[in-house]
Order: sequence, then structure tokens, then C-alpha cells
Amino acid sequence: GYGTRPFRFLSVVLGIIFVFAFFFSFHVDQFEPPPDGGFGFYLFFSLTTFIAAGVEGVHPNFDGWLKHVVAFESFLGILLMTFLIVMLARKFWHHGE
Repeated sequence: GYGTRPFRFLSVVLGIIFVFAFFFSFHVDQFEPPPDGGFGFYLFFSLTTFIAAGVEGVHPNFDGWLKHVVAFESFLGILLMTFLIVMLARKFWHHGE
């Protein structure tokens, strides 16, 4: 069943997004400009960083260490979205046979 359960994979992806959002919410001082929103902002930031590699207008402080965490989340997003596309293609390719 490896590579044929996209909903399990999506739940792992959502878990990763929530973990990064939770982590970002504790490091408000590392953002430029500092966000004034609640957890919803960090969830949005994490989701857009995972899917599209960032949010326009808000970024981690370039002198701080959080930029490395954001870059790692972007890398994970690109890698896991590639795996998802391959998984779905395999599922539909084998489903038609």
C-alpha cells in the first residue's frame, strides 16, 4: 500500500504545517514586521511557506536564525508536494489498468 494512500499523506502534511505554525507563534520577535495577529496568522504563514515558499510583506528577520527554519519548511513543502504529485499519478495510472 506504499504510495497509494493520499489522505494519510495529506494528514501528515497538515500535521507538519500545524507544528511549524505552533513553533512560529513562539518566536514573534523574529518576524519583520512583527505580526499582530493570533495563531491564525502563523497558520497562514506556515501554509503559504509550505505551499508557495512565503508570504508577501512578512518575512523572518534576515539577521536572525528563523530564516533557516522557514527555508527548511519551504524545502519540505517542495519535496513533499512533489511526492504527492508522484503518488497521485501512480494511483491514477494503476487505477486505469
